[in-house]
Amino acid sequence: MTISRLVLLLPMVALACSRSSPAPSASETAQDAAAAVVEDAAPKKVEPLSIGAEGLGPLRLGMSKTEIESIETMSFTPTELELEGQKTPALRATREGKPVATIELENDRASRIHVESSDAKTAKGAHVGMTAKELEAAHGQGKVLTGEGKVCSTFEGAPGLSFCFRDAKPDVKEFSELVESEATVEEILVVGQKSD
Repeated sequence: MTISRLVLLLPMVALACSRSSPAPSASETAQDAAAAVVEDAAPKKVEPLSIGAEGLGPLRLGMSKTEIESIETMSFTPTELELEGQKTPALRATREGKPVATIELENDRASRIHVESSDAKTAKGAHVGMTAKELEAAHGQGKVLTGEGKVCSTFEGAPGLSFCFRDAKPDVKEFSELVESEATVEEILVVGQKSD
């Protein structure tokens, strides 16, 4: 090849090289791999649990212990509750490592669900941690009940549920007293609707 031909080919080779993309460097390849790992490790969006008259998310009153433990979106640990001086078998439910609820068992079946997570909500948005005033705005005027050392309220607009308060005076008679004292919901009991 003559020098004149080589001189003519050099600009064409340079132009071809400038049009192709350069190979990624080792550090760029490592950065891309790290970004993919971070994307995979990002927390997946978990659907909030809904609280209704018959259950919490996939948990339903009346389910057997075996059926409950087969729910794949939660983990369960056997425990006991002390209610009215009696020990009651129960299951502690967690989701992604966070406490969600405690399920009372009667004859190895779910009899009541004690919802403890503020992430779970009723259809009207009521949840653990809200004040009595906020609860009243969501569900209307409540009726006060006491038992098992707790002060709770029920609502016509939320059948099958009892909302129990922390720091409520045990002698409270009217829901307005809970509103005035700024009591907050400590747990929501799923008790089911009683058939007449």
